[in-house]
Amino acid sequence: NIIIIMPDSKKGYRSCLRKFMSWKDGIVYEKTRRFTQEELLTITPQLIVRWFKLRVYGSPDADPDIDPILKYRSNSVKAWKKSLSYFMPNNNMQWVETQSLGNPTKSTDIAKFLKAILKKEAARLGMPSQARRALHTAEFEQAIDFAEKHVNKHVGLWGSAYSRYQFAMIARVDDCSKLR
Repeated sequence: NIIIIMPDSKKGYRSCLRKFMSWKDGIVYEKTRRFTQEELLTITPQLIVRWFKLRVYGSPDADPDIDPILKYRSNSVKAWKKSLSYFMPNNNMQWVETQSLGNPTKSTDIAKFLKAILKKEAARLGMPSQARRALHTAEFEQAIDFAEKHVNKHVGLWGSAYSRYQFAMIARVDDCSKLR
């Protein structure tokens, strides 16, 4: 048995794999669980799609064209796909359906599933975006007032001046911080 070593730098990847394998096998695996190559070779694209459907739609038998999306956006599904792909024994190979060989995350079934989610998102039928938005002018002014009321006058004036400069330059904070 060959044991796949999971580096600590990929803890999120390992967590995703553990959740998937726990669902697949019906066993709650511990955080320290390592999966063998034989265990990973039992993963098929159909199992992965069923798990994705369970997480996104709430049912492994959901129909992406009909059922409403209950949780998660396409970027979450792409992250899970990447996490699972990282540990696949043949992760550089495309999935060969006729031989059940290669990386199951690179199959047409998973590509079709992602396409269906993206189609719903484009039609605004998916989960709403959780992306951050820019501050409105009133919120920006409130932040400047808050900075000016800081206990340490030097810190307060610096924060206020920095924010005013950022506002005047119509720039992001990281753009302003690069000014010499």
